[in-house]
Amino acid sequence: MRSATCTDVLIGGIMEHVEQAGVHSGDSSCSLPPNSLSVELQDELRAQTRKLARALNVVGLMNVQFAIQNNIVYVLEVNPRASRTVPFVSKATGVPIAKIAARVMTGGKLRDLGVLPSAYQSIIRSRKPCSRS
Repeated sequence: MRSATCTDVLIGGIMEHVEQAGVHSGDSSCSLPPNSLSVELQDELRAQTRKLARALNVVGLMNVQFAIQNNIVYVLEVNPRASRTVPFVSKATGVPIAKIAARVMTGGKLRDLGVLPSAYQSIIRSRKPCSRS
């Protein structure tokens, strides 16, 4: 998430899908923080996310999906909106992401809200696949 009047970016969390590619994100098991991504890859994901938020001039929430193969990071999609992962990440980290985003979208600054760019806590939770009928 990014404030309108500054370059600060808050990354709510990095979720790692447990299943192989091809399983829809809504049906996948995930871990937060990532279980098998190196610190270097996580840093690269954060750097690319910050660059995307600034380049796209996103104010408020932004969801990015990456794929990694042979330590090369690919951007699958960027959505300047909330997703169903926001409540999950908020619950797992204890950071009220939607509330912060609403304040940012109405002119608040991340710094003024007392949110640091590295605010999320490292708590592991997993989301179990849901069955669709």
